[in-house]
Order: sequence, then structure tokens, then C-alpha cells
Amino acid sequence: MEKKGRGPAVCNQYTGVVYQFYKFVSRYWHSIDINRVDTVKQISMFIDGAHGFTRQITVEQRSQTQRYNKTKVVPAGFVDDEGECLRPLSNSELASVVSIVNSDGWDAQERLIVLFALMTGARKQTVLTLRVKHVEALIKGMLEPEGTYILKAGPGTGIDTKNDKPQTLHVPKDLVEDLLTYVQSAYAKSRRQRFLQRYAVGFPDLEAIPKGEEYVFLSERANCYYMAASDPRYPFVKTRPLGAVADTIKKKLMRSVPADFPKDFTYHWLRATFAYQLYQLLVPRLENRSLLPGEEISIIQERLHHERRETTEGYLKLFTMIPEKVRAQESYEDALFKMSSYRHLILVNRDAN
Repeated sequence: MEKKGRGPAVCNQYTGVVYQFYKFVSRYWHSIDINRVDTVKQISMFIDGAHGFTRQITVEQRSQTQRYNKTKVVPAGFVDDEGECLRPLSNSELASVVSIVNSDGWDAQERLIVLFALMTGARKQTVLTLRVKHVEALIKGMLEPEGTYILKAGPGTGIDTKNDKPQTLHVPKDLVEDLLTYVQSAYAKSRRQRFLQRYAVGFPDLEAIPKGEEYVFLSERANCYYMAASDPRYPFVKTRPLGAVADTIKKKLMRSVPADFPKDFTYHWLRATFAYQLYQLLVPRLENRSLLPGEEISIIQERLHHERRETTEGYLKLFTMIPEKVRAQESYEDALFKMSSYRHLILVNRDAN
């Protein structure tokens, strides 16, 4: 607490990690008195929204928790997405990313990890817990009018989501076809086979993983990049993979981007970039009045799975302040926006004049 640069917030992080470790130990390994680590009580809090909506939540308060000012400053040009400060890539910045991941130095798996987040707005835990059965089921599903397939994520699906909330993802047709090509490739099948072999050797007492339940994206060591909560190994693994590949991909990307590319870019910016692309595709519908003002917020809120409308409104405020004025460069039949193909990404700056 007394060290420079530390403080109550850092203290809470440190003591919180210790508490969660012993909580895990007491639940899965040994019967210990968790109250000797820290005493915890349940407290109720009321949160007010910008439009007067109030909701009650229950949280744990540890006795060692230090009080501090939790006011969060969101940097200019960023948006607060449920606790994450994100910034959408401009069209020209996105063009650089798309060009780089499609170059020879990138393999299909790396490319798809980037494109899945970019084309659906999914967070890394959702992208990296996708299973083979989900890809195979998608291509058999009904294609939506806009050119996407519906993918359910969250509880009961095997795909992790933030706070374990149910989500409906709209996966573009191009992406689904690329995913299917990848999972059917000899390269991907080989990795899955090694994954199953390592699993059988390392966890002989656990039930075998059924066909189709294998992760789509696997590391060179034939392990998952992010361990899903439904993974049979979850209660027994001390250090679970938590998506470090996202940082690896970022570092690889940063070695090839132009000099003026934002240095603080993170994988999660792809989520905000998806929202910005979707907004640009909806603008023509607002202009021709086939979409009423405010309906674009509802569409983006549904795609980003925001619980609070105010979070999505923060995105819209940012988008309207972005200096680039853009026009959608695709034609829209019957005023229907399309998001089925990579070519629907807007990669050039256009003056609205």
C-alpha cells in the first residue's frame, strides 16, 4: 500500500487473487476453513442508468477490500464497453489489418481467429471456445436474409461468454465456409487427433471427449487456447489457458503495420471495429428512412449483447464524432444491409460531400 504507484485498487487485486486461489483449493482439493483466509459478506447495490432505470445487483465484499475512488476516465476516442476501454479501427487502419492477415506469413488459424472477432464482435473467450460441432451445425442451418448464420453461445452450448450470459451471434456466410474448410483440413484434423491423444494420456480417469466437441483452434502443442468452463479438465487444471494467443497475434500484427498504426491496439479492439463497420452499413438505411432513428442502436446493442442501452449509446456518440465521413460502398436491395462477406467491410475513407 505504501509503495509508489500502488494503492487500494492494486491491493484489492493482490488480495483478491490470493482469496480466489484458496477458494478454488477449498472447493476442489482440500477442505479448509475459507474464513481463515478472508471473511466475506453479500451486499446489495443499486445501479442507476442514464435514463432512470435502476437495477439491483448482489456482490461479495471481502473484509480486506480497501476503499478507493472508482471513477473511471475513458480516454478520448475510446468507448467503455462493460468495463473495457475499446477503440474502433478506422477504415484505413482496418485495411492494413485485413491485408496483413491475408498475407503469406499468416496461417489459416491465425487469420480466422482475427476474422471471427472482426465479423461477429465476439470476445476472445467466445472465439477460442468454438467447437467443431458448432461449425458443422452452422452450415446446415438456415441462412438469414442478410447472409449470416445464427450461432448460440453461453450456458449449455460449450461456448464461453462474458459473465456466462446467453448470446446469439450472427456469423457471415464467408466466415462459416472458411471455418468449415479449415476444420475439414488435414492440418486441423491432425491437431485435433494430437489433442485427443494428449487428453487421454493426461486425464485417463475423465470421460473421453466426444467427436465434434474438440476445439476448433488448437495450439502447436495441441492444447486449447482458452479452456471452456464445460471442459472436463476445468476443475482439475491449476493454470488454465486464458487466450494468450490474442496477445501473440497482436505482437505479430504490430511487426507489419504502418508507422502511424495505433501502438496501443489490442485484440479486443476488433469488437469495437465490428460495431463501427455495422454502424456504417446501417447509415444508408437511416438516410433513406427505411430505418428510424434509434433503431440502429437497438441493432448494434443486440449484436454486441449489451445489457444496458447506455453502453451502446456510448458507441454511437463515438461514431458520430469520428472525423472520417463515410458512405456505404455496396448497393442494398430492398434497403437491406448485407454482412455476409468480407467484401462488405468498408476499408476506404470516403468524404460524405
